[in-house]
Parts: sequence; C-alpha cells; structure tokens
Amino acid sequence: ATPSEPPATATPSAVPTQEAKPATSAELVEEVGQEATAPAAAAAEKASYSTQAWAEQELQLGLTASSAAPVYVSVPYDRAISKTRAFARFQYARGRWFEANASGALSYSYFVSGPGTSIGDDFNQARSRASFEPSLRELYFSFFTSAVDIRLGQQRVAWGRADSQSPNDVLNARDLRDPLSTELELTQIPTPLARVDWAFSKGSLEGVWAPIFVPDRFDVYGSNWAIVQPGAPEGIRGLFHMLSSMVDPTLFDQLNRLIQQTRLPSAAPRNMSAAAKLALTLGSVDLDAYYHYGFERTPRLVIDPMFQAALNQTDFSRASAADFAGALSAIQAGASPLSLRYVRRHHVGVDADTVIGPVGVRIDAGYDTRRIVFRRDLTGDETRALQGTLSVEYQTGDIRKVALIEGSVLRLFDVDGRSLLFLRATTFSATLLLRHPITHSFDAEVRAAATAAPRSFILRPQISWRATANASLGVSAAWLTGSAAGYAGYFERNSMFSANARYTF
Repeated sequence: ATPSEPPATATPSAVPTQEAKPATSAELVEEVGQEATAPAAAAAEKASYSTQAWAEQELQLGLTASSAAPVYVSVPYDRAISKTRAFARFQYARGRWFEANASGALSYSYFVSGPGTSIGDDFNQARSRASFEPSLRELYFSFFTSAVDIRLGQQRVAWGRADSQSPNDVLNARDLRDPLSTELELTQIPTPLARVDWAFSKGSLEGVWAPIFVPDRFDVYGSNWAIVQPGAPEGIRGLFHMLSSMVDPTLFDQLNRLIQQTRLPSAAPRNMSAAAKLALTLGSVDLDAYYHYGFERTPRLVIDPMFQAALNQTDFSRASAADFAGALSAIQAGASPLSLRYVRRHHVGVDADTVIGPVGVRIDAGYDTRRIVFRRDLTGDETRALQGTLSVEYQTGDIRKVALIEGSVLRLFDVDGRSLLFLRATTFSATLLLRHPITHSFDAEVRAAATAAPRSFILRPQISWRATANASLGVSAAWLTGSAAGYAGYFERNSMFSANARYTF
C-alpha cells in the first residue's frame, strides 16, 4: 500500500519575499535553494482525506426441515434470518509521510426459529431472538519514508495469493459464524499488529508483531453454523440443550463467548506472536516466503474422560442440572471437564505468482508444526500439516468477468484420518468462481466448493441487478450436500435462499 498522493491540481504555498537589499553571493545561493525546495516541501505537507460507506439488508430463508430429534437432544435451527449491516471507512493523509485509517461496522440480526418439521409449522410456533453488534475494525496509523513503511494499530494484513484456500493467510482472526456471507470483507477481522516494511531494489522485507492473541469468532451451540449440529454426539447435544435452557435468549451471544474462552491465552509477554515475509520479483515471477510463530486459530476441544463417560450414560429425557452436580463442583474447584485450548505452532510457507498470456497462475504452500483437527466426537487432535494450493485465473481486466479455479491438497501426518470430521489424512478439494454479465445491468455468478473425501459439495448461484451506480439488488441460493463426516453434509440443513439490497455512499 502507498500513501495517498496529493491532488494533481494542488499548488505550493507562496514563498515569502525578501526585503530588497544588496545580497552577497552566499545569500543568493541560499535564496535560490529555498525557492527550488519550497514546492516539494509544500506538497509533502498537503492534507487529504477520503471516505467510503455502504449499507445492506439481507434476508435468508432456510430450505430444510427442522430435525426430528427429541427436544431434549435437539439443536436449534433458525428458519428465517434478517441481517441489517452498515460499514464505513475513513482515511486521512498528510502529504506523503503519514496516514490514519479507521473503519467500523454495525450489524443488527433477527432470527426466527421453531420446532416444526415444515416451514408453516415453524412460523406458526416461531421463537425469535435478536443480536446487535457494533465493531471497530481498522484503527491504525502509517508512517512512510523513501524505503521504510511503519503501520501501528488494529489492521488487516493479508498473506498468501490463493482466493479461498490460502494456507499462508495466518495473521488475522476470522469470523466463521456465517461462512456463506456475501460480505467477504467482514469475514476477516483486523487485529492489533505492528508492521514494518522495508523496500529494496528486488523486493521487500516485512516484519509483523502481535502483542495479543485474538481468536476466531464462532458459535459453539445454538446458531445455524455452530459446531454442535444434529450430527454431533447425543451427549454433547443434550448437555448444551440443558445449558441453553437455563440462559435467557437475550444472553445467547454472551453464553457462546464464555464457552469458547475457557482457556484463552492471556495478554502476557509470553503469548506475543511474531512473523516475517520476504517478497522478491524475479523477471515475470513474484515470490514470497513466510514465517510465523503464533497460535493456531482453531481451538482444541478437550473433554475429561470421566465427564464424557457420564454424558454418554445420561438419559437427557429425564436429566436435570442436579445430575451434573459433580461436574459443577469440579469446575468450582478449578478443574475443566470441558474446555477449549489454543496451541502454539510454527508456520512456514511460500508462494509464487506469474502470468502466462491472459492466464494468471498462483501457487501457495504452507507447513504447520501443530494444527488442530476435529474428530467425529468433536474433540480435537494435534498434527503436523502440509497444504498446497494451485490457482488458475482467466484475467479479462473487467471485474464483472471472472473465471477462477483452485485446487488444494492437505496432508496430515500424525492422525488417523478415518476418525476425523471434515478431513482425511490426505484431503483433495477444489473451488470455482465464475462471474459474467447477462445484460448491461444484470450479472450472474456461480461459486462452488467440493471435497473428494469425505464427500462434500456446496453450490451457490447468484444473480445481481445494478439499479443505479450506487444501488444493487441480488438473489442467491445455497445447496449443501455430502457425507455425514463431510463439511457440507454436516451443515447440510443450511441450504437456503437469500435476497439482499445494498447502497454505497
């Protein structure tokens, strides 16, 4: 990124005139030097600013019947969802040496759910809840010299070149509460970082320091994309159903945050993270090398074996909080019968990017010394992992015309793939993005994601209409299918129809 340039029409401030008097040769030299450097100095102090904002309304309607499981082990399902969002960004620049960036978002969501087995039954017996979430996203300050850039504050630093399966994009937290969100920008969370970039003749060197760890945002229970789904073990479903029944619906978001952070790394010096990136340009090829020492973003669920045995033997049709008195006493004594833990790991990676005629080719590869993967009982395993992604894009120069396909292979070294959820010891997957205009105002888009084993397939077609230069309307559908252990199969009930309206200021 480069600082904002001053407007082309900007003129330098007038140079103060000297009183008429005889001048020595030294004074003449000094005066000429002042006149020569004054325009550059004025341009360097020129201030400018820019703003960007948008507002969006989205409606989602689930297309799958609610689970027929008994109520005491059922998992809530939001049949209809309304999302109202607004986003604003402000940038201030002082000449070519300073920038300040700030952005924020507001989100109001309304969820309608019900126990019925059809859409009509759900709305006739509707339960509802609402969530309001203001968030500060970017807030950082940049200082520029001819060779060194410094950025301090809450910011997004994107690593890797892959569009959707980047193994090297490890610096920022992610919002996983709606993986099919139309606003991809909001799924990446700016986090507190200090970044220094040094440019040299053939490339650049970047250093990043993170003083605190910010975890991914996700739901454990109660929402459509929570990790506890109808395919989760019955004991886990029964436990969380009982916990949620003792909490008022207005505290749903707080309950999820509490469950997630039973073992959140503290903001202590020992939990700081550091990273470095080396970027080189060799002819027509751009190369990057990465190293990061920090936390794996997926937490590991740990369940005490005795507590898990008790869950498996519990009859939740007659269970009450008193049946878990022993576990509650253990918690009071400092034990953790059920907790989420984040682990430290080293990450190294490389990528390359080149253009062959109208086709862009990108390769990403990353290795982690410790990666957390889910078992089918939702507990976590630690393993070494190697992932590579190949991206091929037909470049038209028109944002309305996109053709991109990515293929990825993930290799896990220390686990039995037959017991895993979403993955195998070796997992092959691919994603596809096609976008093309239908008419001057209508665009069609298709996104697809597939995994060979465990079998998983997601298809999302969309049609959008640009009503004006600032306003657009869109309709889309999402179809998920696959095996019970596959990602799309596990979240299969989230097949949906959606419509959105957006206005850019």
